[in-house]
Amino acid sequence: MNNLKVHMKERILKLAAVLLIAGMAACSEEKREIPINLKLGMYSETYPNQGRSKINFIDTETLEIIKVDYTYKYNYEIRDNVIKLSPIDDYSSERTEHSFRVISDSKFEIGDFYPHPAMGTSQIMIFEK
Repeated sequence: MNNLKVHMKERILKLAAVLLIAGMAACSEEKREIPINLKLGMYSETYPNQGRSKINFIDTETLEIIKVDYTYKYNYEIRDNVIKLSPIDDYSSERTEHSFRVISDSKFEIGDFYPHPAMGTSQIMIFEK
């Protein structure tokens, strides 16, 4: 009888350990969400230079910035009206941050990622699907 109790306790402990590990794994695989009402996919610049650039939200973690001469791939995170871009390719190790505001489910504004040293002020760009 004691052997049966010990065996049952061992099985319960093993089951509890498996459930704990599964719960921890589920939490670590949590996906980030794209900002509310913003659709994944391709967006084209409409302001200040219509058609100059495109941004493709591939998924909730990866995007491409497509310029005339090159496509740049980034991991991104959006929080508190800021988008943080971390390069995936080896062209740059520099992480950048830009203002970011969703206007509608198919339109957003982002801080200008083209350099404007003479202007001295932050510019915005608007993209639409």
